[in-house]
Parts: sequence; C-alpha cells; structure tokens
Amino acid sequence: MTKSRPDPRSVAREGRRSSRRALVAALCAVLLLAGCSAIPTSGPVQQAEEPLSDENGNPVGYNPDGPKPDDSPKEIVEGFINAGTGTDDNYQTARKFLAPDLADSWRPDARAWVYQGVPNIVRAPQDNTFSVTFDLTRVINGEGISRPASETGEDTIKFSLTQLPEGQWRISEAPDGIMLSSDSFSRVFDSHKLYFYSPDYKYAIPDVRWFARDASVPASLVRAMLLGPAPYLKGAVVSAFNDGTTLASPAVAVESGEALVDLAPGAIDGTSGLQRQRMQAQLEMTLLQLNNISSVNMTIEQREVALPENTEPVTPVQDPDVPAVQVMLRDEELAYYQNLDVSRPNKLPEISRLDPRDPALSYQQDWIAFLNGKRNKLFLTGADKDVTQVLAGSNLTEPSFGPYNWLWTAEAARSGSIFAVAAGSNPPAVVSVSAEWLKGTVTDLKISRDGARALVITDSEEGSDAMIAGVLRNEDGVPTGLTQPMHLDPSVPVDRGVWVDETSVAVIKASKTEDVQAEILSLDSESSRITGLEGMTHISAGNGRQQIYGQTEDYIYLQVGNSWSRKTKNVVDPSFPG
Repeated sequence: MTKSRPDPRSVAREGRRSSRRALVAALCAVLLLAGCSAIPTSGPVQQAEEPLSDENGNPVGYNPDGPKPDDSPKEIVEGFINAGTGTDDNYQTARKFLAPDLADSWRPDARAWVYQGVPNIVRAPQDNTFSVTFDLTRVINGEGISRPASETGEDTIKFSLTQLPEGQWRISEAPDGIMLSSDSFSRVFDSHKLYFYSPDYKYAIPDVRWFARDASVPASLVRAMLLGPAPYLKGAVVSAFNDGTTLASPAVAVESGEALVDLAPGAIDGTSGLQRQRMQAQLEMTLLQLNNISSVNMTIEQREVALPENTEPVTPVQDPDVPAVQVMLRDEELAYYQNLDVSRPNKLPEISRLDPRDPALSYQQDWIAFLNGKRNKLFLTGADKDVTQVLAGSNLTEPSFGPYNWLWTAEAARSGSIFAVAAGSNPPAVVSVSAEWLKGTVTDLKISRDGARALVITDSEEGSDAMIAGVLRNEDGVPTGLTQPMHLDPSVPVDRGVWVDETSVAVIKASKTEDVQAEILSLDSESSRITGLEGMTHISAGNGRQQIYGQTEDYIYLQVGNSWSRKTKNVVDPSFPG
C-alpha cells in the first residue's frame, strides 16, 4: 500500500504558519552559530546541537572519550577513530583529537568508512605519520550512497600529527569522514529510501541511502533527493523536481509531526499543477517513512505551495505486489501452483513436445514464456493462445517479464547479448539491449517489479557477481540499455536469483548434488544467509521473505524461518509472475 498525501491544508492551520516560520528561523540561527555557515552543496547537513537519538528521540548512548594529556601519537589516532561514533555537537569529541586548523575545516559528513576486525595502525618512516589499514566492508559517501569495499579500492588512510606548544599530540592531516566498525555502523547509521518515479510516473522507485541517526536526517533526505538519483539509477528514473532545486534553509523543521520543507525561490517556476502534486507526493514518500513525521508541508520562502483544488494526487505504486499464483511444469505441461495446490486449466496449450523449461508468467497472467530443453529457443503462449517462437539463441537465461509486458532474456554464451521482446505486439518485436560494461557471461537476468531495474548475475574469470542496473528506455518506453550497475557483493558463489521485494533479491548457485546456500542481498539492511538446501536447482519468490520457494529434483520447498519445509512433489521450475 502506498502512503497517500494528507488532506489539503485547512483554514485552521493558517494560524500555525507564523510559528513554523519562527521555528525555522530559530533552528537556522542555531545551526549557523554551531559552525554550519559553510553548508556543503552535497551530502547531509551538519549536526544541530542535539544528542544522538533514534527517530523517536531516544538517546543512542554513544559518548566516546576525548584525548588524555599524556596520550601518545598512536593513542591519538586510535581515539580519533573510536570517536566516529559520537555525533553530538557536530562530532565535537572527534574534533578534540585534531589540531585547531584541521578541527575547524574537517568534514565528518563527507564519507564513512565501515570496517570489520581491528584496524592495523603502523607508524610510517616519515616523522609522526601513521598509516591505518582497514578491512573495509563498505564506504558511504556524503550523499548517503553505499558502495561495497571492492568498488572503492580504499583500505589505507594516512594521518600526520603535530605536537602542540603545551606538549600534547594532535592530528594535523586527516581525510574528511569518519571510520566505524560494522557493529558501530549498524547502531549509528540508518538506511532510508529516497523515492523517484518510473518515466511514466506509475511506479515509485526506491534509492536507498544511509545517514547517521541525528536531527539532520529529514534535511539530509530532502537534500539528497533534490540532487538526483544514485549513479546506477540515472536515466532510468525521473524526479518531479526541476534540476537545480535546493532547500532555502539548512534544516527541515518538524513540528507536531509536520515537516516543513522550504524550497529556494524558483523551485516551482514553469511547473503545472500535476507536477506540483508529484513533487508533494515525492516528498511524502521520502519523509513519511520517518517515525516522527506524519505530514509534509511544501513551501517557497515559507509560503505554502498551492496545489490543485478538489483533485486527487497521482500516487505511484510502491513495492508492487505480485499475484499469489506460480506457473510451473508438471509432466512436461504448464500448470498453476497456488495455496499448495497444482491445477492445469483446459485453455492452456500442450507443450510437452517442445521439452519445456523455465516458464515465466506475466503480471496480468495473460502471457506465459518458456524455453526448450536445449535453452536455445524462447516461446510465448497463454490461455487460448498459440505457441509462438519469438527468439533463438545459445544458452538463454530464464525469461523474465517486466510490468509492461516486455519479456527479457540474455544469451549466456555471448557476453553482452541481452534481449527484450514486446509480448503484446503482433508479431512480437525483439530489441537488443545495450550493456557495454558486461564482463564474462550472463547466467541470470530478472527485471524488478517496477520495471526500472534489472538484477544481472554474471560469471567471469574473477568469479560470479550479482548487480543491479537501471533500465534505460526511449520516449516510447522501448528498452534500449542498462546503466553502469551497482554491485551487491554476494558472500557465496551465485548463478541465479529472484526479486523478493523492492530492495531485496535472493540468490543461489544451483546444484543437483551439493548443499546449496541461499543468500538474501538487501539494499537497506544487512544481507543474510538461509540454511542450505541439498540439491536446490531453482528458486522463486513472491511478496517478501515469507514466500521464498526452493526446488530440488523431487520436491518444492517453502522457506520457513531459517529452514526449508517440504511441500509438493513432481513439479518443476515454479515462478511467480515477473
């Protein structure tokens, strides 16, 4: 269910506007006095003078120690690293480890290095210089974008120290940003979803960001949203806001559950009533996920933005559900699987002569696609429909439907050969989709339920990889390419996967003989493994982690808790719509 826009502002709320404006002015003054006069043009705004707390205002309890008078240079470096957990007063404790000039200019919000284990601190040959090597797991940039450590190439950070006239050591050179252990990171940072639109404004597309848990989160979310989507989504999604739109003030004030988003002049120049409705909805989707916000008021220079009267806003679909039915094969014929029952409607054509494999069902359940046994032919059919071959290739991947009846597959024998088929056209049109970044071979390709993203699993000399890329389309909605992807960094070898929800996928490395470890790769939480299932050759997923199915040669299993429950025999290749 999507969160709907609040009712139009009533006359009774007019009397509260002046108090809200006063609150914004007061909060801006506090931020400026706290040293925030140089607000960065990207990334989260700096911390207001509030203790670290969760979204409900409860203290987190991090109070790292400051430097001691007799600390050695190495102890100063260790103390500074540990002080990354203290967000109070714009990381005031961490600044105490820095020499005066650096303490004033250091930007803790520039990035966060997240590591596991214990940092290795080594004194360099240069006087009073240290190199610290981390076993990094990820790096969060100033806009809250998380990248796996394998992409960044950063694992060593250098510090230079100087001795103050009174004899104490302080850090004189250090990069902007903080360093956090994995455990500390999970306690200090939260994931949040920025929302953008599919090009037709039908679907809301999540863009997961990570920010420290403090009072600046609402402003950080709005600021990041106005800057646009993460690189892997650019060109695949759109924003309702005009390019260059910014906040008029360094804070988003929240009063009695209402967030006041004050935009800079020009934010609505040239916009229609419909576009302003979409701007409002985009703000609400992004901010209403915070526990302390229940409504959003969009203003320009503290004057409320007029929205069309007596009309319902265009609300996009968030995290779309899939129908509960699965398509599968029983005795080499198409069948449906729902509520643990297998049925075969009379209207489905007979296909056993084609040695069918890997059926896929469209969201409207009007089209079924499948491969032949050699996986070199792709067919389309459906109830009361003929069987039509729509593509020939070599070692085609499992077909996958998008929400617009585009059918996708890749030719695993040749790197970069990705195809989309317009199932509803007569005859079905086939287009080649560009992905010049591909290395190795594609072993699986699944389109997200919003149609804007693709899960791509590859195998190369470097090993297997799972990635999410944005789907590029022309003005007619025809797929043309995939964006440079975001890597998911699975911890187990993988060769196939499925979407579980709008921010999670499940992946496996299929095997008829080995214990197969499934892993949930999540964009907004820690990835997790599922207990292995011996001989798992196929995986499917419905709406969420409670509807994950695995297949062996003999049975269909349902994932329950952290184990597998045997369900149905003598059926193969179950697949939810998509």
